[in-house]
This record gives sequence, C-alpha cells and structure tokens, in this order.
Amino acid sequence: MVVVTALALVATTIRRNADYSSEIGLWQDTVAKRPGHVRAKVNLGSLLFLEGRLDEAKKMFTRATALKPDQAQAQYGLGKVLSAQGSLEEAVQRYSTAVQLLPTYGDARNELARVLMLVGQMDQAKAQLREAIRLDPARPDTYNNLAAILMEQGAHEEAIGQLRKAIKLKPDNIEAHINLARSFASKGGSEEAILIYRDVLKVRPDLVYVKQELDRIDRPGP
Repeated sequence: MVVVTALALVATTIRRNADYSSEIGLWQDTVAKRPGHVRAKVNLGSLLFLEGRLDEAKKMFTRATALKPDQAQAQYGLGKVLSAQGSLEEAVQRYSTAVQLLPTYGDARNELARVLMLVGQMDQAKAQLREAIRLDPARPDTYNNLAAILMEQGAHEEAIGQLRKAIKLKPDNIEAHINLARSFASKGGSEEAILIYRDVLKVRPDLVYVKQELDRIDRPGP
C-alpha cells in the first residue's frame, strides 16, 4: 500500500510538471508571436514563478509592466518574484503599486502586509490588513495575518478575536487554530491552549512542533 501510494504521488507530480511544461510552451509561443500581449507575459511569468524559474519570471513581469504600467497583476507578479529573491524594499514598491491600481486586490494587500512585517513596518502592515478586511470581510487568511501582527505586538485579546473570525469563516484552518492556542498560552490561558493543541493533533498528528508546544505547557506541576 505504501509503495502504491508513493508511486501515485510520483505520477501526480509528473503529470503536474508536464501540465506546467505544456502551458509554459503554449504561453512562450504566444509571447513570441505577439510580443505586445501583456496578459500572455503575465501568465507565462506566473507559471515560471510556480516552477521556481525566478529570473525568467522576473523578465516576463518586467516586460509586462514596461508595456502596461497600470496592469495590477503584472505589478503583483513582479512583487512576488522580488520578494522571493529577497529584494523586499522593491517588492513593497510593486505591491503598493498593485494595490493603488486595484484597491480590492486582496492577494496584493496580504503580500504587501507580509513584506512590510518582514522589514519591520508593523503598523503599516496592520493598516493594510485592516483595509483588506474592510474591502473583503469574507477572506479568512487576512484575519489570521492580522492576528499574527497583533500577537507580535502583545495584543493577544484582539488577536484572539481576529482568529475566531478566521476560524468561523474556515473551520479547518489549522494555522489559525495553532495561532489561537499560542495567543491563549501567551496571555496565561493554558487550559484553553491545551484543548486547542489537542484538537489540532487529532487532525494533524504529524505536526511535531505542535506536540512540542503542547508538552511545554502541559507538564504536570512539581
């Protein structure tokens, strides 16, 4: 059974890679035949990014933004590549442009907030996520991302409220459950945290770090 499962996973991976390769070939052909086709460059750049071909993806997104600077998806794609390459300040600029062009662009706002966190601009990141929630209150990952900043700033009560909203929208959001346990533990609510950690491990017993976090707060007293 294990061998069959492993072979099935390998076959799935091969099929996925073949699908990407065939799509990349299709868009490469389109770009070659229609060099002014911005959407083709964005689509090709996105596929190249997924395959980890960052320099090639960057070239496509750069060309797309040069042809059409007001294309939000091209600016976002270039931001993704720059972020992956560690050029965080440049990534902030591209994500900011994408958000200015398309204020309801949730992916861009969340990525902008993530990179702002990485460069230490916590308040700006928090502002972006609050605006993202205002524009699209049905997106659970935004609440979780906002909670991560609030936890970092020690605002655990508010973080718990945001995480509960994320879980209400997506009950199987493991990351939100783990962050909720951490928030409770940080503010002294060990009993609540223990219950949440145990529930998480019932679903994901493979998460060793969750077991370790549970053990740290579930040790019997002297």
